[in-house]
Amino acid sequence: MKKTLPVLLTVLLLTACTLPTTPKSTPTPSNEQVLTQAAIAATPKPTLPAASPTPSIPPQPAVVTATPGPVTATATIKPPTATQTSVPNTSTPVIPSATPTATATRTATATALPTITAPPSDPRNTLGKATTTDPLDGSSRWVWPIDEDKFTKVDFKDGAMFLKPVSDLDGWRLANPFGGKTARDFYLEMTVSTDECAPADRFGMIVRIPNLKSPDQGYLFGINCDGAYSLRLWDGKVEPNGSMTNLVNWTVNAAIQKGPKKTNRLGVMVVGSRFSLYANGVLLKEVNNATFTDGYFGVFVGSKVENKLTIQISEMALWDLTK
Repeated sequence: MKKTLPVLLTVLLLTACTLPTTPKSTPTPSNEQVLTQAAIAATPKPTLPAASPTPSIPPQPAVVTATPGPVTATATIKPPTATQTSVPNTSTPVIPSATPTATATRTATATALPTITAPPSDPRNTLGKATTTDPLDGSSRWVWPIDEDKFTKVDFKDGAMFLKPVSDLDGWRLANPFGGKTARDFYLEMTVSTDECAPADRFGMIVRIPNLKSPDQGYLFGINCDGAYSLRLWDGKVEPNGSMTNLVNWTVNAAIQKGPKKTNRLGVMVVGSRFSLYANGVLLKEVNNATFTDGYFGVFVGSKVENKLTIQISEMALWDLTK
């Protein structure tokens, strides 16, 4: 009996050391909880919207606005003024509207515009049918930015595009008729009219923009309400505020209908490095420049008279001359 008691105690102690313990249970999250936690972790903290950047040229950045890629929204532009005289200030950095984000789809009644008698040498007569045309009434596949940005405001109504500057810098809106494909050699036309119009108000086309999402480079061919035309080269990448170069200084020409409530048909033919500038079918001038060899295109507008100028574009047409 004396030996049995110690043995029994030893057995009991060993048994106590090996008894299983029950761990604290940790609930297993459901699939919904896991997805929710992952979504919360992946959601970036909200940031304030960035201001619409360059050019001009907008500055649509313009573009570009002003844009911008290619969809119908405001082009992303980082445009950056100087005292304006009776003609556009070519040293002022212009910023376009940026990247387009939506297709302008509107149903509207087209507004009749005065017809213009063209000479036999008019490219519209010699080139045949256009490769693609946008009547700007919502029936085209061209894509345009349709919201307001820092440089321009656009609206589609009455079968036309209405484009208005909202700063004293040139701003633009870019088209995307080829779904991201650039144009190299082409003839581009626009039919445009004005309502109120000061002498230095200017508008026209911007072409050979290398980058649709950052439209801060390109050529601006346009006219002003004093009956003058020009061709300018904008490079928004030049520090500190971009560089505007006059390839053709503002020059008055009788082929341009000047003043308010007038309609003009502008055309620019680009083949290689040669630019041929037209107004109402009349050749105004030819000039060579090979800074940019291909790119996107759009329309621009600029004014120093706040809330006065609005241009109405009733048609744009493009002839692809690339061989």
